[in-house]
Amino acid sequence: MTKQKYDITIRDVFKSISDKLIKILGFGSYIEILNPVFPKISERIADLLLRLEDDSLLHIEFQSTNDKTMPIRMLGYYHAIKETYSDKSTRQIVIYIGKDKPKMITQIVDYNIQYNYRLIDIRDTPCEIFLNSDKIEDLAIATLCHVKDRERLFKKIAEKLNSLGEKERADWIT
Repeated sequence: MTKQKYDITIRDVFKSISDKLIKILGFGSYIEILNPVFPKISERIADLLLRLEDDSLLHIEFQSTNDKTMPIRMLGYYHAIKETYSDKSTRQIVIYIGKDKPKMITQIVDYNIQYNYRLIDIRDTPCEIFLNSDKIEDLAIATLCHVKDRERLFKKIAEKLNSLGEKERADWIT
């Protein structure tokens, strides 16, 4: 018997699980048996996944709103990453770029799991390092931070945009 046929047989046998087994496992009576089928309906695409110098992984998500489902979403990403890169240590960070203060919960604590990720408000990041860069990517990040000298920032962005080719400039402006 193949593993899949064996799993199907076991599921069929235990479709109507006895109250006695649930009590032996240390629980009270159950109310109902729920559908155990969890179809995949979407592809998981992380914002950024990096392999670091120490061979660990860093997953970064950029979030513009307070999303109460973020811990579950991040756990879903963690699961997807571990399915592909099971041998790699993985760290996760959400960089919040929204208008309001971030209020998202950063952990899940349940009977069998303790999971958390790091949440960073981009406005709390020292942005001078981005402002002092000549890379358009860094200057774009600086627009999200709390920059004291906005005039200097926009002047640097304008200079950088003018130095780019027409298509690249149009892409960045868009």
